[in-house]
Amino acid sequence: IVDNGEGNITNNTIAIRIRLNRQNGNIITPLGKLTSDKKKAIQLQIFNFKGIKVLEKQVSTKEEENALFNQLPKGLYIVKKGEKTYKVGN
Repeated sequence: IVDNGEGNITNNTIAIRIRLNRQNGNIITPLGKLTSDKKKAIQLQIFNFKGIKVLEKQVSTKEEENALFNQLPKGLYIVKKGEKTYKVGN
């Protein structure tokens, strides 16, 4: 509620229809999609080159993933992140 100084009080509100996509947590508006603040966690598995799992954790950001790699002893690793598999050296 805003008083414009002339004794007139106005209610400066606008109604906007939104819809929540429950599968991925995105909010859909008439102007497009807004990503929610809720980060989706992805299962991360790290194996040494002998195939032995050395770490398994859920991560939400690339920064979390990099921090995990920095904690590991120097070497080469096989990483399985969701459906992707790749090699990493630190």
